[in-house]
Amino acid sequence: MRCITLTCFIILLIPILTLVLTGLRYSTSQSSDSLWINAFYSSILPTKSPLLLPRYKRDLDKHFKSNWKEIRSEFLSYTTKAPPLNNYTNMWNYTGWGTIPLSIYNKPLPTISTHFPLTLNLANAAGPDVVSVMFSVLQPGGSISPHTGDFKGVARYHLGLEVPKYEGKEWRRSEFLPDGGLWAPVRLGIYGKGTLKEVRDSVRGGNKVDDVEVMEWTEGESILWDDTFPHFAENLTKERRVVLFVDVVRGDLPRWARWVTRWVVRGVGPRIPLVEEWARWNEIQWGRHNGIGDEGGDEEGEEGGKEEGGGNRRQHDEI
Repeated sequence: MRCITLTCFIILLIPILTLVLTGLRYSTSQSSDSLWINAFYSSILPTKSPLLLPRYKRDLDKHFKSNWKEIRSEFLSYTTKAPPLNNYTNMWNYTGWGTIPLSIYNKPLPTISTHFPLTLNLANAAGPDVVSVMFSVLQPGGSISPHTGDFKGVARYHLGLEVPKYEGKEWRRSEFLPDGGLWAPVRLGIYGKGTLKEVRDSVRGGNKVDDVEVMEWTEGESILWDDTFPHFAENLTKERRVVLFVDVVRGDLPRWARWVTRWVVRGVGPRIPLVEEWARWNEIQWGRHNGIGDEGGDEEGEEGGKEEGGGNRRQHDEI
């Protein structure tokens, strides 16, 4: 009887694993608007909201939020001592945004991660659901147009480390909300309805965009959200904005789906060709930043990086 039960379980598990594996590989090259794997995840999730309930970030807050000043100190120690490499670099020459990735799909990048023992120890202590860890820097005046992440099986945790205050006397309207939207100097905007194409068409056409959650980052405060919803980011101040990114397996998934997703992102994610390419690229660039290897630095290193909040994982993300 036990043998029959085990056989039935394996038979049921095979198509689920195939579905998730295929979808994860597919997500590295396709927009989430057409990603059928996300439809599968949507069908088993209890909510359609881009923001996850606070209880799902309680454990993350215990490790990261409780130590946000120490994490920030570690970031500042590295960025002030290491020689500059055109500020922050990225493989696709995005401007105004950059990252320092410590771990991609549970695979630490040795050239970088050795400089952040505290942050990595906190990530390890947070448990097996932590997928990727990185610092995100949005330069003064930087903005990132509407975009999406690609994999609904993980959620994105933001922890504010450096959030400048806007001291200007004039309000700055958002270029991504035709009516200006809720004003905030350093903001994350998440569109609750519509595909990425529909949102972009509305923005370009100057049409009103409905159901937009506009939030300010705050130093020492966190947000947990689904970055497969179209979103944008802006920094309208004269100082940089620094946020810790932590991608985690979604806590609101059914237990069996969390187990499958955890196994997939740990076992398959690091082996996706584009993930491997991005990891190698960062090792080379930050190796130069640390004075390791090629002395010539990165001639192509523009300020910038992956699009905020998950940017297009199909292009590099924490893919």
